[in-house]
Formats: sequence, C-alpha cells, structure tokens
Amino acid sequence: DRMPSGRETNKTARLDYYIEPSATWRFRANASVRRTDTEMTSWTNTETFLTPSNMMTRSARRSDGADTHADASLALRMRKAGNWQHELSYGFRYDRTRAWRDAISLSYFMPGKDAWAGLSVDSIYRLETSAPDNALLYSLLEPQLQRRRSFSHNPEWNSAFTLGGDVLNIKAYMEHHTADTRRFDNYNLTYYEKDETDRRRRFGLDDDYGLKAGAGLEYTRRYEDAGRHEGLFTPYLRFDHDYGTLSRPEYRLERAGEWSDRLAWDAGSLGLLPEGDWRSLCLDLQNSYDSRSRGEKATAGVRFSHKAFSPRGTYLLVEGDGNVLYDRQRLYYTREVRDYRVSRDGLFFAPALSVKWAFSKSDGRKWVPELSAGYRGQSQMPGLVNLLPIRDSADPLNIFTGNENLKNLFTHRVEGRYAVRHVKSGQAFNVQAAYRRVHNDLSTFSVYDAGSGVRTYRPVNTARTHGVKTAAGYTLPLGPKRTFYLSASFDADYLQTAHLSYMRDGLSVPGLLRRRSLTPGLSVRGTVRGNFRVSARWDTHFHAVEQSAFTSDYRETVLYAYLDWTLPLGLQLGTNVKTRIFAGNSDRTLDETVTRWDISLRKYFLDDRLGLCLSVNDVLAQASTFRSTVDAMARTETYTDVIPRYIMLRVSYSMEWSSKRKK
Repeated sequence: DRMPSGRETNKTARLDYYIEPSATWRFRANASVRRTDTEMTSWTNTETFLTPSNMMTRSARRSDGADTHADASLALRMRKAGNWQHELSYGFRYDRTRAWRDAISLSYFMPGKDAWAGLSVDSIYRLETSAPDNALLYSLLEPQLQRRRSFSHNPEWNSAFTLGGDVLNIKAYMEHHTADTRRFDNYNLTYYEKDETDRRRRFGLDDDYGLKAGAGLEYTRRYEDAGRHEGLFTPYLRFDHDYGTLSRPEYRLERAGEWSDRLAWDAGSLGLLPEGDWRSLCLDLQNSYDSRSRGEKATAGVRFSHKAFSPRGTYLLVEGDGNVLYDRQRLYYTREVRDYRVSRDGLFFAPALSVKWAFSKSDGRKWVPELSAGYRGQSQMPGLVNLLPIRDSADPLNIFTGNENLKNLFTHRVEGRYAVRHVKSGQAFNVQAAYRRVHNDLSTFSVYDAGSGVRTYRPVNTARTHGVKTAAGYTLPLGPKRTFYLSASFDADYLQTAHLSYMRDGLSVPGLLRRRSLTPGLSVRGTVRGNFRVSARWDTHFHAVEQSAFTSDYRETVLYAYLDWTLPLGLQLGTNVKTRIFAGNSDRTLDETVTRWDISLRKYFLDDRLGLCLSVNDVLAQASTFRSTVDAMARTETYTDVIPRYIMLRVSYSMEWSSKRKK
C-alpha cells in the first residue's frame, strides 16, 4: 500500500531471463504483471477566466479504479564482432482498466457568497437547493463508469554493419494496437435560475484500431585528425506509415423510458443495459461517429558533431541536425449520416544547432569557465479533427466546433548557459536562459452564455505565445574537507498567451494572459564521518497571474530538512520534515501551513539481501496534497485527501542467480 493521495495498492510480479552462450548469440526475455487498485476523494476549485467577469466552479469527486497491466518482450541478437550485428525483438502489452467516479459540481459567478468560503461543496448544495432564492447558476451530478481493454504488438528489426570506422544502421518496426471501451454516465444537470433539468443516461461503445509501420537508414562517418579535430557525420532517411479506425456509437438509454424510469440516477445504476432490441431506439446519431485516418511521413536529414581542440586546452563543440519532412495526413469521418474528408500535406524543415566552448584540461587554472548556446525549430500540423466543420455537443455544457482554416505551427527555442567553477575551492556558479516562441500557436476561443450556462469552444491560431525561463545558482563548499555545501538559486519565468474567453454579451477585444513567477532558494547539505548525512532547503515560489479583468498573486514556501544516521549495530535512522506554507489563493481556506514529518529505522542482514524497515509516516497527522495550476483558460486548485499518520513495516529479500560455468 502507498498513500500519497487517497489509497493505492500495488501487486507486481516480474521475471527476467538473459543468456549469452557465445560471442555470436544473445537472448533476452522479460515479463511482468501489475495490478493497481486506487481509492481517492478530491475537491477542486476552478476559476475560469472570462471577460468581463470570472466564473467559479467547485466540485467534489469520489473515485476508485482497478488497472491490470501485463507486458512481455523477447530479443534475439546475432553478431560477428567488428563486422555486423542483427537483432530481432518483439514486445507485447495488455491493459485492462476499470474506473468509477461519483462527482458533483456547482458553478456561480465570482465572487459569489462570502459565506461559501468555509463550506464544503455538499454544504453549499444543501443550502442553495433548500433556499427560496438561489444564487448558483447550475449544479451537475455526473457519476461515471468506464471499462477498457487494449492489446498492442510491436515487432522490430535492427541491423548494423561496420565499414572500417563507419557504421551503417538499418531499422524497421511495426506497432499494432486494438482497444475497446465501454462508457456509462448519468448526466443530471440543474439550472437554478430557470428551474430546468437536463437528464441523460448515456452509454458509449468505442472500438479502436491502429497500425504503424516504418523503416529507417542511417550512415555514420567518423573522422579524426591527430588530436586537433574529431567528429561524426550522419545522413539518414526514414519513412513512417500509420492507419487507424475508431467506431464510437453513443446511446441515450433514457429513451428506453419504462426501463429507465425504474432506475435511480445515482452511481448504483451504472453498468446496466436494457434487454431486447434497444440499440436502434437509443442510438444518438448526433454524437455517434466513425473515423478512419491514414498518414505518411518521409524524412531526410543529416546530423553532425564536430569537436575542435585548441593548444590552450580548450575545445569548441558544434552539433547540428537538419532534416526535411514531407507529411501527408488524411481523415475520413462520418457523423449524422454525413461524410467528411479532410487532408493536409506539407514540406517542413526542422533545424537545430548548438555550440559549446569549454576547457578540456584545468591544469594551472584558478577558474574553469564553460559557455554553450543553441537553437531548435520545429514544425507541427494541427490535429485533423480540429479541422472538421462539425459541432460536437456530447457535453451539453461544453460544445466544440472545428475550424478548417487552422494553420501549421512552428516553434522556436533559443537557449544559452554560462558556468564557471573554482578549481581549488570548489565554488561554482551558473546562469542559463531559454526563450520559446510559437508562431500560429493553437489557442481556444470560447464564448460563455450566462443565460444557458453553455460554453462554445473553437480552436484558432494566435501569434502571441512566447515565454522566457531563467535560472541562476551558486555553490560554496564549507570547511577544509568540503564536508558541507551551501547552495543558492534564483529562478524567474514569464509566459504570455492569448486570452480568448468571453461572455456572450461582454467584450470581444483579444487580450493577453500573463504569468510571472520568481523563486529564490537556499540549501545546505553535508556528511560527517561517512555515517551522518544531513540536508536542508528553503524556497519560495511567487506567482502572479494577470489578464484583462483579473489579477492574482499567490505564493508557496517550502522548508525541508533530512537526516540519515548510521547507529551502532548497523541500525540506520532516517527522518525528514517538510513544511509547506500557502498564501494568496483565491479560496482563502486553502491558505494554510502543513508540516509533514516522517521517520524510519532500517536494518539489513545476510550480506544486505534481507532488509527490515519500520517507518512512521506523517507523525503530526497534517499531510495534504494541494496543487495549483494556471493556463490560458482557467486557474485550478485541487485538494486531495490522504491517510495521515500510519506505521508501515517493510520486509524485503533479494534473490539473484547466474551461471558460473562460462565467463
């Protein structure tokens, strides 16, 4: 059992086999089976950025699931040293999952009622449904059940031939994938202002099939010039083909009225289907579809690496990769007895270049610097599903429409780093920065209708996405024997994206979402006499989010200390304390201080093969898992339950067998 959030139980078995009877033949095989069971309860606050007024959604979710995963692989290699090598491998994977959840969510406009800040979702729900004048927009009860089973097969062939000092590699692969999914959910939506309900009892049956195959060829030419120059030059070719189908019928089971009326709308009715000929009666043509995709990619390029040495003991390393990619994708899509065909092809160039200057020898120098810089560009097509001129209303509150005018994306990334260290004292300093810009970035334009609670989404291109990440660090050894190290760090990040979420009757001028963060930190670590190790760390994350009608500043401070001490009789004592201080969250009830203290005692026997470990987790019973994320659409704060303060005894024994008959 592990208890990072909720409860998780793992059972795993694994077997590995290896034999190499001669220098020519080698055989490897492994297989594993894992079963994971989870139980979890979580609460989420989502602050959706809208212009001119933000919307708040609070939800509570209880879930459990079971996942069975099995995989196996075989590999047979045949080689002649210095001449050639061939390897044939095969991989298999099987997954079976069951996921169940019971969820309730409530939505209202910010700031809502001040009294709600200290209430749970269930308390708000009971208060508002019993009051004559409701302030909530709507509530949604949506229990769900999903069962999924998938198989995949992956044979692969690799051959290598040596031609003097050069190498020729030939690769070929195939991936075959099938999956079927059964989805149940009871959708119970209540509009408080209009006193209306929307109830849907839905069942979906997905049949997914995919096949990928490809081959590649590369030739590596190595050159060297008496310690002055050395490098590699590798031209390469690659071809990939993929084909896939997805059949996704959806059924509205509430249309089987007499059968549906006998069932409750809670999670207990999930997994049940009517008897008789119900499919034609319940089929939802609007949200059922079939698709077939096909694509080919052909790549030709060259990689190189050149290292030039200087008599002063420095070297300059230049590495690059440039390729031309022809990408052709097609999608055949059927929905509401109408056929759509979308295709796109293009010729793309992906350049990459990096330069590094450093000292190969530090003899006679006090400071040893190092400098590097690089650039990478990458093209990308939007998913063809985004180009379909369809209206997907499978979720009545979130309707998606396609955009056939989307352009291809291109991402630029430039980065640099400078580092220097003092040879005698061990001091070290480094600073690095990376800039990223996306041309024609995909963003989501959304419009919220306050009257119906429906939000419509449409993908669009924007040229306003860019960001900068910077970091600096300094390390100082302490003491004549350098048994302790003091480190200081400072990170600063900036991200800008387009803000395209609006109220139907609000503003329509495009805005920006800006996110800034500053993180100073300080740490110390050390070892005394080889049997006592200690470390401590402090850092504070200052976050600021700004958009056209909203600004928020929040922060998280982390204090951490760790100690590991080898006692007499070979006992090992370990303990760590971690304090997290939250402040500035939009839900003030999440501004809290949480201290997690764990302690353990370990002992090993039989040449360290047998291990006993007694641990006490969360001694102060304050464990919590809180996470806050921000993107162009919303800010989300999630709190997950944990099992505090438990004692665990671990017993481990390792076994290994190998033949001694041949060296």
